Amino acid sequence: MAECIIMGSGGGGVSSDEVTARAADVVAGKSYLGADTDDDVGVGTLVEREGEQTTTGVTISDGLAHVGMPPGAYRKNGRYGTPEVKAPVDVVARAAGLDGAKMLQGYSPLGVPGQIPVFNTMGPSGTDPRGSLTTEYGIDFNAHTLWMHAPAHNAYYMRQDGHPHICMDSEALGDATAQQALQGCTFTSRNGLKIPGAIYRWPLSGDIGGQKVMDAYESTAFIGDYGARGVGVFMRMPGGCQLDPSCMWAWAPMPGAIASNIRAGANIGGRVGTMVDYAASCIPFDGAHFDGVHLSGWADGDCDTSRRFRIGPTGRYQSNRTAYVRNANFTPYGAGEPALLVWLLTPSVALQPFRRALVTVSYSTDTTIMGNGNGVNLWAGFSRVNGVQRSRTLDPIREASATYLRTQSGRAVLEIPLDGVAEQGFLVVAVHGSNFRSKGGGGVFDAHLERIELIA
Repeated sequence: MAECIIMGSGGGGVSSDEVTARAADVVAGKSYLGADTDDDVGVGTLVEREGEQTTTGVTISDGLAHVGMPPGAYRKNGRYGTPEVKAPVDVVARAAGLDGAKMLQGYSPLGVPGQIPVFNTMGPSGTDPRGSLTTEYGIDFNAHTLWMHAPAHNAYYMRQDGHPHICMDSEALGDATAQQALQGCTFTSRNGLKIPGAIYRWPLSGDIGGQKVMDAYESTAFIGDYGARGVGVFMRMPGGCQLDPSCMWAWAPMPGAIASNIRAGANIGGRVGTMVDYAASCIPFDGAHFDGVHLSGWADGDCDTSRRFRIGPTGRYQSNRTAYVRNANFTPYGAGEPALLVWLLTPSVALQPFRRALVTVSYSTDTTIMGNGNGVNLWAGFSRVNGVQRSRTLDPIREASATYLRTQSGRAVLEIPLDGVAEQGFLVVAVHGSNFRSKGGGGVFDAHLERIELIA
């Protein structure tokens, strides 16, 4: 058996008390001389471990992984040429806090599989721009946001160009155009984002009695017939414009629609007329007949004004009148009576609205006018009719005449002044031939009442 000699620092021997080793410091089975041997040989108790040992635990702290190992002597090599402590992967993973729910699919660090799906927003092929199309979207009115659910819900979204995105079908945004939205407003549709509206807001022009009013387009209004719906007022409205919701009325100028231009008692659009309708009070004469045209009727019977005019049954209104010359004095009613062609028109005319009347008469004759101071005399006037039936007299109100026209044919316009006249009157037109001589004992004299104009 080998011997061990321990020398002191002074060259002398030393006792076991001067050795610090203890049994726990010496590999089990090996002898030693130490402080706990009382100068006798002791046997070590330090466990010698195999080259591969299982860890007693793993913790992560201070930026380091702390791997626990059983106490003992490690002099034997493991499979890789050095002593080793083996820590199970799941223990290390737990110690490191690895969570598959927080790691991408396709990765398994320390054996922990990632659970987060990887979603290519360009589709599986990487070339589909609608690859991330969502079908769940809406508006959060409280948060003032448009929200879209990600199609893969919790996932890692990627794209080769580094710009992953989520998209929705643009058709879901609607189909409005600028021409369907008001000016001053913006909207989003399949046609774009925040598009400015183009519909013109028709302005208000004011109010009447607190009710808002707008002007009709181009101030255009007219009265017309709307087929089966009858007569009404048409007002041009601004097509393609927005009308203010507070607007209640449209207005267009109609300066002639005043009470004095509307027959008294008539209500046109809420305006009651004040103009006296003289036609409604026209005075027909005895046995009057009317043919539906103003100033075209006639009356049966005689009217006489001291023989100035005489109108008998032959005096019915016709535009053309013909008399036959029986003798030199042209007296178709008998010798000694003035020769007249007379029109007495009915019904009466309200003269107040008119300033003048123009009466056009033409005549022709194949007779000879005898001597100076003779010829064709024309007279027209508005007259009152007095008396009783078949015994009427004419009382002229205003008149005009043309005398001693010596041409055998001609035309004359008689102007009757009517200013200041405020009553009803009957129009009388007379043609008088003076001292005609017939040819061959029987001449013809024609007269034609061509036109009557009442001018306001």
